[in-house]
Amino acid sequence: MSVSCVDERSDSNSLGVVCMKWRCGSNAPQHKKFTARHVNALKHMVDRHLSMPHHLVCVTDDPEGLDPEIRVLPLSEAYRRLPKCYPKITLFSADCRRLVGDRLLYIDLDAVITAPLDPLIPSDEVEFMIHAKPVKFRIGELLRSRTRRKQKKFYRSGVKYNGGLMYMRTGSRSEVFDSFKIDRARAIAERFHARGSDQVWIQHCLGLNERTWGRSEGVHSYGSDLSGKKRAYLPGDARIVLFGGRYTPSDAGVLESSPWIADHYPVDTL
Repeated sequence: MSVSCVDERSDSNSLGVVCMKWRCGSNAPQHKKFTARHVNALKHMVDRHLSMPHHLVCVTDDPEGLDPEIRVLPLSEAYRRLPKCYPKITLFSADCRRLVGDRLLYIDLDAVITAPLDPLIPSDEVEFMIHAKPVKFRIGELLRSRTRRKQKKFYRSGVKYNGGLMYMRTGSRSEVFDSFKIDRARAIAERFHARGSDQVWIQHCLGLNERTWGRSEGVHSYGSDLSGKKRAYLPGDARIVLFGGRYTPSDAGVLESSPWIADHYPVDTL
């Protein structure tokens, strides 16, 4: 990745908290068309819940309206045009060390931070962490479904990586970026019927042994961990709730189902 940063300050003692926002075009779901206000809302939550030195970085093709304290990293046209969430692959570029700093915590814009994030930041020797959700396969469905058998082969570790929350020593997993080809990434997802885009490629490249966060660390998935009636209540141990999929915390229906969101997410700024 060859890019230039509007502000190339890099402080090795400051954690770079990174988000991404790009213009997805008219085919993107309306609830996933994020604006500068969503970025500013994330900054509000991060500043409230992260006590260690940090700076927010937004990788974007449209910086208009961002809080002036947010550093801007331009997203190149070539990667902006990639489908789904594949533009996230740029985070694995070796250039990120120069542009973001030594350490990077990536958070999706549809996350709700509910408690201190500091305990989620690993010790210095850890190079990479990612949120992961358990994947279960019942014997009956494996016997009936060839698709499920293929998925089990891909998720043989029993977990599914989720690119909505990642930590890395910048440049430490550069093979994810260096080896990326969109046709190959699509072929792998299709071959194994694996759901997702960037996270399927990340799991394919990095394998099964990366460190992960899950519910035991207070990282919850709104779509699976808080399904059904559970969505009305915030788990007592929750530090961050990742939405993803068809859910967005600022959606009126989601807010009605989960009134606790308004206690943590600055909805009034949107």
